Amino acid sequence: MQSENIYKRIGILALPHRVRKKFLGIECWVQSKEDFIIAKLVYAGIQDYKDALSCWLKYKDEIDIAYLTETAENLRVLEYLKALQRGESAEDVFQD
Repeated sequence: MQSENIYKRIGILALPHRVRKKFLGIECWVQSKEDFIIAKLVYAGIQDYKDALSCWLKYKDEIDIAYLTETAENLRVLEYLKALQRGESAEDVFQD
């Protein structure tokens, strides 16, 4: 049964997409760029959105758009992803 807790679902969805990287001479598992963006959009703070936007702008040509879109839709953050893809600022997305 799939968890309804959106924060638990992030981990479940992200686990198979981890990548192996070497950091300070130590090989370890790290979160994929796509899952980093998704997690930031789920937490939905202004700084989180800015982090996601920064990652998107830097790596958009390397990102698996289909996986990103499907996961964003599954976690109900597709509107944030669309705003990010349009390059909208955090202040425009999170207006009070």
